Amino acid sequence: MHRHHCNKCGVALWFSSPEYEGIVAVKPGTLDNTSSLKPIAHMWVRSAQPWLTISDDVPVFQEQPTFEELLEIAQKAHGG
Repeated sequence: MHRHHCNKCGVALWFSSPEYEGIVAVKPGTLDNTSSLKPIAHMWVRSAQPWLTISDDVPVFQEQPTFEELLEIAQKAHGG
């Protein structure tokens, strides 16, 4: 897994892996407008604040799912 950073401030912008060519994981917190993004899973729910409401309309993971699990969820979410 490779992290790609901003040349000015150093923040991680996206991740990629030579094992999964053509697939990147964008850090949504780095985007100016996230209104078009829709969650495909809830991750690290085990660490969620007690006041957070977790909907059950997408898969829920207590910890980090495997990359293969995420890839399968993404493919289903995007019609694959």
